[in-house]
Amino acid sequence: MKKIIWILLIVSTFSCSKTKERLPFKILKEDVLKLPLDMDMFEYWRNIQVIQNEGNDFIAITHFRNDHTLYIYDLNNKKLHKKITYNLEGPNGIGKLFGFYYHNKDSIFITNRLGHKMFLTNENAEVINSYNLIGEEGRADTESGISWVHTKSPITKIGDLLYIPSLPYKDPYKYNYTNNGLLMEYDLDKKQFKYLLGYPDIYKNNGYWSKYKSVPSITKNKKNEFITNYPISENIYEMTPENNKLTLVGIPQNEFIDNIKPLNNITTDESLITQNKLGTDEFYSIHYDLYRNVYYQIARKAYDKESIKKIINGGKGTAQNQYLRVINDQFELIAEYALHGNDQESYSTSMIFISKDGLYIKLIPKNNKNEDEIQFRRFTFTHN
Repeated sequence: MKKIIWILLIVSTFSCSKTKERLPFKILKEDVLKLPLDMDMFEYWRNIQVIQNEGNDFIAITHFRNDHTLYIYDLNNKKLHKKITYNLEGPNGIGKLFGFYYHNKDSIFITNRLGHKMFLTNENAEVINSYNLIGEEGRADTESGISWVHTKSPITKIGDLLYIPSLPYKDPYKYNYTNNGLLMEYDLDKKQFKYLLGYPDIYKNNGYWSKYKSVPSITKNKKNEFITNYPISENIYEMTPENNKLTLVGIPQNEFIDNIKPLNNITTDESLITQNKLGTDEFYSIHYDLYRNVYYQIARKAYDKESIKKIINGGKGTAQNQYLRVINDQFELIAEYALHGNDQESYSTSMIFISKDGLYIKLIPKNNKNEDEIQFRRFTFTHN
């Protein structure tokens, strides 16, 4: 009898080791980067872009409260390096600043989402050129989009072509998610654009995913391939502008994200949409690390039911569980770290940037919070 029990234990142990293999790398929680907040700044930033200048790293940012200023930080001395404040109206007016791409001090592209415009500017806040981001007729058909630039989907540039993340004008559900419009390719020389990138088959004939579950995260790697992460799918896709074809390139190991459900029917009821947003898991974002040739993926678990009620009623719930995942260039999971909040700190994973020193995620300290600064926790990874 004892012999049989030992055999069963050995088989059970072997079986478990086969289903959950030890990952080859581990993620390390490193030091905290502290940056000062200007008196008119807000600590939640919409866009973050790393700028390299003569071997030094800077970050350019915009935030939700000030809609016409670009801030540039020097990561070496941890100080605010420059503020570029644009006019809202007049010859150098840009309207509202929704997105940007900093190429160099004489070439900064600014997008005005609601005005369907893009402006070429410089560090003196002068408008050099302007571009129309909607067709000449101003028509919004199934292939039209509106620019949607975010840290999880930044503007990128290849030669004279600028790639601007966008969202379809028409609700993609009405067209069974067959429309393009998730990425705009803008030819700066010809002042012409076309829409690229659509939805994978998992969206089609599978319920209503709402605006929150149909916004992908897009990152460009060193091969100029656009790697796309959709909120409802563990699949990772690749798209090259030459063929505009969505190709499945990997399904990284996934153990925790499994509660992904659509709404049964299209609805404008914000309460139902918010419940679905907060009450289901998602693969939130993917970010390419040029320095180490890996991808960082953020995955989020659903909020608990009590927290959902509090948030819907204007309160605060318990922080949702989140995971930082490191994926190699073969799209295999090589490291994973639980970013769960605790008594000391939690994380805002919508605010991320990558420098030569590692990955930085916005830190939310629970105690000793200084309202005049913003904090980022640095993460690295090493062999297990």
